[in-house]
Amino acid sequence: MSGWENDIVITAGISTAIVLCLMEIRRRKKTRLWWRLAASVSLSVSILALALPSWFSTSMEVTRVEHIILTDGYDTDSVAAFARRHGNPPIEQADTMLDPADIDKADVFGNGFTQAELSAMPSVYFHFHPVQNAGGILHANWRHHLPLGERLHVQGEVSNNTSGNSMIMLAGAAGHLDSISIGPRTMVGFDLSVIPKQEGRQVYRLLLINHNGVTTTEPVPVTVDKPRSLKILMLSGMPGFESSFLHNWLTAQGDSVISNTLVSRNKYLRSAPTGKDTANEQLSAHLLQGLDMLIADGPALTALDKAARQSLQDAVSHGLGLIVMADSSYPAFYFRGTIHSSPDSVARLVHLHVPGRQDTFSLPVTGSALIAPGDLSQPLVLDTHGSNYVVLSLEDQGRILLSTLGNTYTWQLSGKKDSYSRFWSLLISDAARARPAPLSVEFSPGFPVTGMPVNLRIEHESDSIPAITANGALIYFSGQKRLPFEWTAPGWLARGWQQLAAGDLFVYGSEDWKAVRARERVEQTQNYLSAQQAIAPAAGNTSLQQVAIPRFYFVLIIFLCLAFLWIERKLD
Repeated sequence: MSGWENDIVITAGISTAIVLCLMEIRRRKKTRLWWRLAASVSLSVSILALALPSWFSTSMEVTRVEHIILTDGYDTDSVAAFARRHGNPPIEQADTMLDPADIDKADVFGNGFTQAELSAMPSVYFHFHPVQNAGGILHANWRHHLPLGERLHVQGEVSNNTSGNSMIMLAGAAGHLDSISIGPRTMVGFDLSVIPKQEGRQVYRLLLINHNGVTTTEPVPVTVDKPRSLKILMLSGMPGFESSFLHNWLTAQGDSVISNTLVSRNKYLRSAPTGKDTANEQLSAHLLQGLDMLIADGPALTALDKAARQSLQDAVSHGLGLIVMADSSYPAFYFRGTIHSSPDSVARLVHLHVPGRQDTFSLPVTGSALIAPGDLSQPLVLDTHGSNYVVLSLEDQGRILLSTLGNTYTWQLSGKKDSYSRFWSLLISDAARARPAPLSVEFSPGFPVTGMPVNLRIEHESDSIPAITANGALIYFSGQKRLPFEWTAPGWLARGWQQLAAGDLFVYGSEDWKAVRARERVEQTQNYLSAQQAIAPAAGNTSLQQVAIPRFYFVLIIFLCLAFLWIERKLD
């Protein structure tokens, strides 16, 4: 109909509704008046709708599936069901695509694409259908290089999609080391740990076990490095168990320790690594030069004269580490805080921990010497009540570590040598003089796989090309124009340990960590699509559509209204 014809029909329909309503109002009996008025209006509107085109607008998804692309890990049944619903579009494998632009407006099934494949793609948007409810080890991370004596933590996320309980276990050559249980249909995070006992290359195993047995075995390679040999000077105001046990432990670790015991003001008896004892040795800049750390107690520092104290201050400012075993008599030497001491003859067990780390210790303490740190200090070892027993302060290039725990030797006497080693390894590693970091090689992806390129990256502050070898073969690095200190190189390496000049690298087999690598690909693909959301409307996901209303509904309303009005009159 044309515009004026529609106007005539609408006017006639409104007029009919008004006439019918007036007739009902003028009737003598007012019973069911509102129902009669509603029926009259509905009757008029339905007749009007039959004479005019009836439709409504809505935003509907336009399913224009041009083709389906399959990547590793796709589910065959899901792909088949999707293809049937969308007219069986053409299906192709991702590795057979001739042009990456063909992926535009496609539906991608599986684990998606690697970062290298995504980087090679143009800016396109596609629909991604990742695998749902994937089971197994989904994430895993650990430090690949550890100093001897430090705890190895293997952390990650695991999903048990079975109806029974499962267990994830960290195992070594001697068998079970650590494990946690996983309930049915559960996804949990895990943190399994062990302290390696030997230095060198080691490969632990991460096992996923359910009622059917071991379902997953993944390698966990670690290189345990021998702690560096330090040059340490110990100052003691008087002989004691704490300093004696610490001296013996440091020597057993391979450190070069010079022990100075105060015999009179500013005069010490020195015990050198050569075994020769000398007297009347004073603390001087020459003595401190070349040391990595000074360990002293409160009386020894109090006995220093002005010249010796100034030499020590200068040495700490230039990077010398200082550990002070103090009590309430400790003088304020750099430390901008106070020590609160309360006498207590009853020994109590104190549970200690290190913020941000998994290390915990239990030590019997008689009395309490608690540290109130200043603004430039950082708590390092605390108890469960938040009281500070070890505090770290910075002074220019050096570090000062203050400890009020003077009986850690009791760990040695009670056979808890592991606690003693962990505690003092922590303190010494945090306080020792910093040394230039050796040339290290970073690699990506995080799980390098044999047969796939491994991208190596180093930072080298020199114009010369770094000479790095892998298993005796030279790796050729190329520099970056905008980052002249950064050098990169691709490599194809065999499975197993690779001997690099700057450290060891473990290359995994194609069957290792498949679930983790698949999850990484899914996340990388989803991140890529999130960045492409700006062009998503151009892909034609949704549009405004006109949907016609079936005339059958209007005919049904007309008959119902007429029947009601006829029956209602008969009742009167």
